[in-house]
Amino acid sequence: MNKVEPTLVCNNVIDCMTAADERNCPNSSHYYCWRGDVMFVNLSSTFNQIRECSDGSDECPDLFTGGALDYAFRNHLIRNPLLQVIVWIVSVLSLGGNAIVIVHTTKELWRDRRLSKLGRLAKCNRTFVLNLAVADFLMGVYLITLGITTATKENRYCSDDREWRTSQLCSLMGILSQFSSQTSVLLLVLM
Repeated sequence: MNKVEPTLVCNNVIDCMTAADERNCPNSSHYYCWRGDVMFVNLSSTFNQIRECSDGSDECPDLFTGGALDYAFRNHLIRNPLLQVIVWIVSVLSLGGNAIVIVHTTKELWRDRRLSKLGRLAKCNRTFVLNLAVADFLMGVYLITLGITTATKENRYCSDDREWRTSQLCSLMGILSQFSSQTSVLLLVLM
């Protein structure tokens, strides 16, 4: 068995055939790839948008605890399965319920435009309800888009994270969420 000089151990260079000199090094210097041809990379090579590990795990470490991904697990946009189900349920109820309110209130206001059965206060109230339903419908659109995105990026979110957060769809979803929330609060205050 060949001995390796102590100065050559954990120096990010494999100096023996079995690579034993680079195994079990402190985590402060090495990141060990999950699988593939490359065994490890220098820790400073993680999150540099270059896949040194053949499986790309250096860009999505399993136990990452700092930086941009603190809010999500490396493989999931929404990690908790219960929250995923809640997003789907609330989005479907929001879209369905508010669509019914929008159709019903619009018909009611359209029929009354000539007959004037409704008083001015009733018309004003129904107009507020219609606008509130539209704002909440938009929140349903946001939530269903979030649910679909979570499902399509399942088990690969980390590798798509930067692309997703800089995409036009993500920006549009942020605008939609803020617009819907602010409009709903304003309308509730005015009512």
